[in-house]
Amino acid sequence: RPGELLHRFGQIFSSLPGPEEGNFFEVLVVYYLKLVPIGREQFQAMVAALPSVKKPEVMMLYDAILEEGREKGLREGLEKGREEGLEKGLEKGLEKGLEEAKKRTILNGHKNGLSVDMLCLLTDYREEQVLRILAQIDD
Repeated sequence: RPGELLHRFGQIFSSLPGPEEGNFFEVLVVYYLKLVPIGREQFQAMVAALPSVKKPEVMMLYDAILEEGREKGLREGLEKGREEGLEKGLEKGLEKGLEEAKKRTILNGHKNGLSVDMLCLLTDYREEQVLRILAQIDD
């Protein structure tokens, strides 16, 4: 029951010592906000039920937790983006490197008298691909 939960929340936090007596209140608020799924409307109702002296502190903590969450999400997103970018870059680099190696194999094999059929077997290219590469050296 959300209404009952909010009422109890107000009772509990109203009875805690203020910030001048220690940070127990802050610890409980942070713990509550991090562990209890609460929507914006519920949070606003919860804050409205608090004594006015506690409201600014809760709002500051809530904002700090939101900012921490945004920063964490950003860090995780950047890290994932880096990993995916690196992975894609490596794949493209390997693919390009393999194509260059096959091209060199065709050119060197042709210089050494290998047939087009043999070059196709060595590179796993079709005859048209091998002939296209060989045509580039004749131009």
